[in-house]
Amino acid sequence: SPFKRQIRNDLKDSHMSDGNVTLSGYQNQKDLREEHTLSSGIPLPESIKHPYITWIILSINALIWLAAEAAGGSTNPDVLIDFGALFTPFIIAGEYWRMFSALFLHVGLIHLVFNCLGLFIFGHQVETIYGHCRFFTIYILSGLAGSVTSFTLNNISVG
Repeated sequence: SPFKRQIRNDLKDSHMSDGNVTLSGYQNQKDLREEHTLSSGIPLPESIKHPYITWIILSINALIWLAAEAAGGSTNPDVLIDFGALFTPFIIAGEYWRMFSALFLHVGLIHLVFNCLGLFIFGHQVETIYGHCRFFTIYILSGLAGSVTSFTLNNISVG
């Protein structure tokens, strides 16, 4: 898009002045944000300094994993089903909430650690770029899309 080309050109032409990088044509982030809004029609949110939604989701994942461990183990299929794993017969019977609850279930410590590592790295970036509400929407819709895909391909699964 013309906006992206302009940003690339500006980055090539950027220079240091008083220790700050300035982009030709943009005096500050506000100018850049306004230009993006004009070119795309979608306003960018203000910069996010504290990605608290990412930390909340990481905490929920850890707490649910700990609860599953305390209830008999996060690798036990019966515990996972009790905690809301995707289980085709139950979903067909109307337990659609499992499409959502499976987003926060993890089978074992390794699954939890790697999913949380990915969320920590990419969630922080996405939340910083798009803002709290958009990040939460992206996270939930992506997870639900994964649940629907998993539901169609598997008999039992978790996030």
